[in-house]
Amino acid sequence: DFLVIDEAHHTTAETYQSIINKVRETSENCKLIGLTATPNRSDGEGLRKSYSNVSDQIFISELISSGHLVVPRTFIIDVAQETLKTVQKVAGDFDMSQVEEILNKRPINRTVVEKWKELGECRKTVIFCSTVDHAKNVQRTFIDEGIKAEIITGDLSKTDRSNALQRYFSGESNVIVNVAVLTEGWDHPPTSCVVLLRPSSAKGTMIQMIGRGLRTVDPSEYPGVSKRDCIILDFGTSSVIHGSL
Repeated sequence: DFLVIDEAHHTTAETYQSIINKVRETSENCKLIGLTATPNRSDGEGLRKSYSNVSDQIFISELISSGHLVVPRTFIIDVAQETLKTVQKVAGDFDMSQVEEILNKRPINRTVVEKWKELGECRKTVIFCSTVDHAKNVQRTFIDEGIKAEIITGDLSKTDRSNALQRYFSGESNVIVNVAVLTEGWDHPPTSCVVLLRPSSAKGTMIQMIGRGLRTVDPSEYPGVSKRDCIILDFGTSSVIHGSL
């Protein structure tokens, strides 16, 4: 028997371990197969306790060369980089309440929209914010500029979340703002712009966020949609800290 675990970097979590233990109660020799794009955890904890070896690996550069991912084009936009460098870490990541104090300001939110129009080419876009209040203000700024924008947060009902995603998928809205909800396990291939309005202390988290916009488009599934690259607008410090993907 096999147990296949997607996003395998989470395997060390208690919730995952409880599932593995439950399966092995009925299938003692069950083998684990883990799949992940970001095997390096922010806490430095390895996966060797659960997996005996790496059977295969492929790099982002290879996936771009093979046509499975598009090329990222990153623009680092300095609105408060020196101040962001002073943000402290909490539980392994930057304190998002401090990030909000720095980035959640009307002039900066307006700059985000301006730079999105200028560099983001008004593409289908996913935006990652620091807090719910930050996301709400960013969404409102886009709407005030006449740009339809959705918001996804953890406290949104399933119905409201589904409706917001459907409006984004259908093209009724071109922008979707979120707080740590769409980082993993979600993608919409026509998305070709990612806006980072938060820094990340872990490169894996940065890769996951940017990865939302790197999928290629299947013309049979999205007729008429052309995607040659993905524009990354980094208003935080992730690209400065971690460098290229």
